[in-house]
Amino acid sequence: MNSDYRDSIVARLKAERSAMATRVLAQPLPLNTAIKIAPKVAMTLIDVPAQGTEPATQARLFAQCDTLALSMDYRDTRDWTYTSALADQTPAARNAAEQLCQAAKGGEWRQLAADGADWLLVNPDSLTTIEGRQWAWVGIDYERSRQSEDDTFVFDRQFERVEIDCAARQINSRLSLRGATDTLIKPPAQPFASLLSADQRNHLIGALCTSSADLAKLPTVLMRKKLPPNLATPQVPDALLTQVRSLPHGTPANSLSHLQLAYSAHSPLVPGAQINDNPLDVYLQTGPAPGLWRMQTVGALSSEGVSIRWRGLIDLATINRIGRNGKMEQRPSPESIHLAGDWKTVPAGSTLSYSKVSKSSEGKEFTQNIECKVGPSFPAAQQLASLKGEARLVSCAQLEGLKSKSTHVFLEDYDLFVQTLDSSALIVQSSTLKAAE
Repeated sequence: MNSDYRDSIVARLKAERSAMATRVLAQPLPLNTAIKIAPKVAMTLIDVPAQGTEPATQARLFAQCDTLALSMDYRDTRDWTYTSALADQTPAARNAAEQLCQAAKGGEWRQLAADGADWLLVNPDSLTTIEGRQWAWVGIDYERSRQSEDDTFVFDRQFERVEIDCAARQINSRLSLRGATDTLIKPPAQPFASLLSADQRNHLIGALCTSSADLAKLPTVLMRKKLPPNLATPQVPDALLTQVRSLPHGTPANSLSHLQLAYSAHSPLVPGAQINDNPLDVYLQTGPAPGLWRMQTVGALSSEGVSIRWRGLIDLATINRIGRNGKMEQRPSPESIHLAGDWKTVPAGSTLSYSKVSKSSEGKEFTQNIECKVGPSFPAAQQLASLKGEARLVSCAQLEGLKSKSTHVFLEDYDLFVQTLDSSALIVQSSTLKAAE
């Protein structure tokens, strides 16, 4: 790209943003729906009507309340633009920022009630009376992150600007926003639906139609670690599940629900490409048959996915995000599993093996043969202080096709194999146990 062409593109984008800023600032500011999204940052969502050949759209204005600088993003023909400061901080822009900060006010979110593990929130400073009705920002803080309705993003908080008719005991949500950790998700063309339940609505009516002084006494909301969204569970084919039910498994004396690991990876083919000590979380539940685990993985290269694994070792069914659309899709499962050796007790010093019979996309059957050597026993607490019972390192190798090696820690008290190394000519991945619950 030559410099003249690049400069012309920059100039065109600058002109487009300047024209949009003029359109946005010409609109009445919807101050009643302004919200503080950070201690010194206020935001409002503006509907921008069509003008000439330009279609109707939406924009978000962000005011930096200590400097009164104004930033903006908007929905163009493709998606939302990136957020950037207005090039010209005109008196009109500073006035809009000042109005926005005054309307959003300050205040901390307070916990009104707990609906199970989810918290119902209210911002007392946002409570105002307009034409005899109460308006306030309320929210839901979810213990477990949720998938959006179209399965394209994850959120863990919903904020709603509500209007309450206290005499009629009715509540209506006028604007809904969604957040993930410390990020506010850009709204879709169709507004987010209200997620307030009937019980939550009744609780809000009772609280917001009484003394606002009581709201200030509520506990402030603390940030908490969120569980991952409860993704769909992959289905193990009936014939495979029937066969796997007959495979040997141990008798666990203890159970685990969560493993936290530090994940590292590098490629022998690309020496500079590497990841070091990224957090990797594995959430564990019992699977559809004895000896099977449902394992939901979040983080590192694994992204989001769920697998059903025999004792944590052999993948029977996996669902994860495939392609640009981010949809969850299930990968093909093996046709059958075959074992050799004492897999029930996994004795120290033994040699074990297993094979997976699968079919290619063309329907051709192929077999993967894996041989495993079991090391000596040692206290599992040597791997992680909270673990109980004995552990053994199990080193496995696939010797044909794309040759690979893997290392697993077999936790006898949990009847669970935890992979700590996966190595091939393409990529080397390693994980170190950091926590277990």
